[in-house]
This record gives sequence, structure tokens and C-alpha cells, in this order.
Amino acid sequence: MAVTPTSILPATDGTSPHSAHTQLRTTSTGNIALPIWTPEDVAVLKDTSLSYAEVASRVGRTLNAVRNKAHRLGIQRLDLDAEPDWISQAEPLFGTMPDAEVAKVVGVAKITIVRWRNRLGYAGYTRPRRRPAWLDAGGEGMLGTMSDQKVAMALDVNVDQVAKWRRRLEIPAWQQRRNPAPPRNTRRTFGNGDE
Repeated sequence: MAVTPTSILPATDGTSPHSAHTQLRTTSTGNIALPIWTPEDVAVLKDTSLSYAEVASRVGRTLNAVRNKAHRLGIQRLDLDAEPDWISQAEPLFGTMPDAEVAKVVGVAKITIVRWRNRLGYAGYTRPRRRPAWLDAGGEGMLGTMSDQKVAMALDVNVDQVAKWRRRLEIPAWQQRRNPAPPRNTRRTFGNGDE
């Protein structure tokens, strides 16, 4: 499909000094396609003293269009855009509750919370492990004092759960202590009693 530049679109809102020079493309069917990036627009994009929002305002494009073009051209820059207003409310909550709950509190999408939490270097929320009731009812004291099977039978719980919680609490497994064998007669006697 052939794409050719067409007319110059005049600025209608007066917000962008470059919008009067934005060229549009048309497809072979006559449909209007996305605006063409002019060399002047690219020069503004390469000015790393400007934030993405400032570049978008100057070239008359959306913030995502500016970020995508920078990525396609391999322009590395920090996003100097100001933090949103809700960050001051959300930041103390990062890592203390699930991202979905933080999103509800501040009124934004969960993915927005995830991206800002990662950008600011906070770890995600990890739910605390719930201890089973049998541990608090004396089961923890039994771990490592007898085999996991005997503990499981005494507490009427699954042996896999006993083993899992014993390892999680870093209690060594019980090892049966064998009674020392009686000393063996080290003297060898021969059939006639001679040595």
C-alpha cells in the first residue's frame, strides 16, 4: 500500500507551535493515516532536557506516541514527567498490601500501581503464612522429638504438613538413636581353646 505525504493541517487549538506543520499521510484508498514525524519534531524529541510531556506538547502528539518514537529511534532518556498526585498517598502502602487494594484506595488501575511500585523500587506484597492451629496447640514442641509420622498420628494431621512445617521452622528431623551394641568379644577362640 503506497503512502504519500499530503497537505499541511493548520493548528486548530493553538496549543502546539508545530501543529501547523504536521504533515498527514494518506493511504492508497484515500484514508488519512498517522502524522509524519518531521525532522524538526525528531530534533525536539532528541532534546533530553525536555520531559516526554513537554515534547508531546511541543510536537502536538500524545505522550505514548512520543515514547514509542523515542523507543523506535533508540533514544535513551529518563522520563522526567512529574509524579502523579496520588503517589504521596500510595507510596506508604507499597509492599504492605496487595497492589489491587492499593489501586482501590487511590483510585487507579492495578497495572498503574504495579508500574509505579516497580519504578520506585518497592518490593511487592507477600502474604504472611498462616500457622496451622495444631502448631499452636502444642504441636511445635513435638517436632523433632519423634518421627514426623508419629507426630502426625498423635496430632491427627497429614505427615506432609508436619514435615513441611518442621522444615519451615528449621527444626532438624528426629533420628532414632540406636542403643549401643554390646561390645563384641574381640578375642578369637579356636576350636581347642588355644590362642
